Amino acid sequence: MEDCNAARTRLVLHSVSDLHSSGVKVKDDMTLLKKASDKVRKMKRKRFEKWQERHQQVAQMKQERQAKRQANIQARKEKRLTKKLRKARAKGRVFNLDQN
Repeated sequence: MEDCNAARTRLVLHSVSDLHSSGVKVKDDMTLLKKASDKVRKMKRKRFEKWQERHQQVAQMKQERQAKRQANIQARKEKRLTKKLRKARAKGRVFNLDQN
């Protein structure tokens, strides 16, 4: 078992040294690999947070638009009702209303 592991490590070291000698960049520095991995992880987290923020903004804008729409509908309804009552008062059908 130990002979197999030793043989594998020797083989890997030889292949790495062969790659170095042939001019290929071998990325085997663990500190740099860890830094790169951390950088990718941070970028992903930042993108996720930005996406969540955008998602919340969209939901908030949707809610605001719906509230504005409801207010406009209510205003039209009341305007229609006051117009109707004004016409009825002018024709003498309605008597006991507060004068605005």
